[in-house]
Amino acid sequence: MSTNLQPIVAFLKRTYPLPSVDPKWVRQCVDALVEAGREPSIENVHIEFLYSDLSLCTRESPTFPEGELHDMIIFPKPTLLQIHAISEIGHSAYQIQTVMEQRSEVLSGRTRIRGLDDDEENEVEEGKVPPYPRGMLRLEVGDGRRIVRAMEYKRINDFVLGQTSLGSKIVVQNVRVLRGILLLTPENCRFLPDSCVQELEDLQRDQFVRDLQRRLGKLNPDGEGDGLVNPPPVIPPPVRGPGVRAPKPARNAPRQPTRASAAQPVRATLQTPVPLDRHVSKHPVPSNAVAGPSNGRMERQAAVVEDDDLGGFNDFDESFLRQVDEAESRAYAMQANSVSRSAPVEVDPYESDDDDFMILDESMIRQLDYAEAQAKQRQTSSAITETKSVSTQKRRSTADEIDDLEDDEFEFNESFIRQVDEAEALALASSSFTKKTTGKGAASSSTTRSATTSAVTDVIRKGAVQSTKDVVWKRTFSTDISSDVEVDSQKENRVPEIIEISD
Repeated sequence: MSTNLQPIVAFLKRTYPLPSVDPKWVRQCVDALVEAGREPSIENVHIEFLYSDLSLCTRESPTFPEGELHDMIIFPKPTLLQIHAISEIGHSAYQIQTVMEQRSEVLSGRTRIRGLDDDEENEVEEGKVPPYPRGMLRLEVGDGRRIVRAMEYKRINDFVLGQTSLGSKIVVQNVRVLRGILLLTPENCRFLPDSCVQELEDLQRDQFVRDLQRRLGKLNPDGEGDGLVNPPPVIPPPVRGPGVRAPKPARNAPRQPTRASAAQPVRATLQTPVPLDRHVSKHPVPSNAVAGPSNGRMERQAAVVEDDDLGGFNDFDESFLRQVDEAESRAYAMQANSVSRSAPVEVDPYESDDDDFMILDESMIRQLDYAEAQAKQRQTSSAITETKSVSTQKRRSTADEIDDLEDDEFEFNESFIRQVDEAEALALASSSFTKKTTGKGAASSSTTRSATTSAVTDVIRKGAVQSTKDVVWKRTFSTDISSDVEVDSQKENRVPEIIEISD
């Protein structure tokens, strides 16, 4: 009994306008279901359609516009796409790699064997799979012929890294694209959970690890962007004839014709851990390995890196750093000299960096010491010059005072001469008086002469002493007190009374 395919094809075209379903694939799917003992209903064919690769179950359709995809709105009709890659770009690749290793340990049972009771050991609870950090997801989606990049412009809760399988289907409409990247939001993207492609899911772990290695700089970046997709080689091409093997949609033979029973294997597939965490080797993979020993060129690169001797490089690095420090010191010294020659610039001392202060060169310090020594020498020389000038002025003033004193001394000589004249006059008067007296002997005359002579001598001696005292007093005091000196000299130079001694 032949099955009418028109209702099935009409349902698929109405549900997913683009890309258009291939009627030949529908025929092969119905035949496979009949051969497996399942009812070829619309529901069963729909499930098989969601679990198939779009490159096999659809025809080539104008899904993407021609030309460059930039600053436009595409997909005016609901369009079915499938996920080819998914990764987290909101967190570092190192953090994601650490979580991946923790998940692998938990899923492989190493946590129970090692008995990780300490919270510091990766902070993983026993038996609980740690989730990946959630920030922003980057995806690669395609219609079976072309793959484009997409990003989670607004968070879509249905996308979960480590749980969303590759080959899962999404329905998009009125999506904005910038520079070939689709901006997905909950409004323009609808996720279909019961869908995946097992062939793509089997390659998810290797693809995920390769992407992390590329982000960590351990793998040369591959060309990214739009490209053409070929059918997976593991899927046999569609065949015709009743006696030939059924196509791929009939791979799930145990499914029952009812909807609930048909959905049961799908739920079991989604509940099982994703292949990203199931395939864990017992021995940790080196950090420079990407996906195992499948790439000989990468093995050679890893061997070269392991054999390198980095001791010499460390020595070279230290010498290079010293050279850099010396170059910086010379540059700062030259800059300081240029600044000292130019006009002074106000600089806030609190804004200077401690590192810049420590880069002062020894030559700069010697220059500062030399400048300080010159300043001190100039101060010392100026002080000596001032001292010499002061001493010279004192000497000149002393010489002037001596000259003045000598002039004043000659002024006193006249008074002294007058006093001497007066003494001589008195002596003459006394001698004449002695001559007039008679009856005096030779002894009295001799006594008179001796007295007169002694009186004159005393007057002369007193006058000389007085003149010497006047000179010393004038040297001690600079004021002119000539009148007082004359009075004192007259008092001291009074002629003593001559006592006549008779026989």
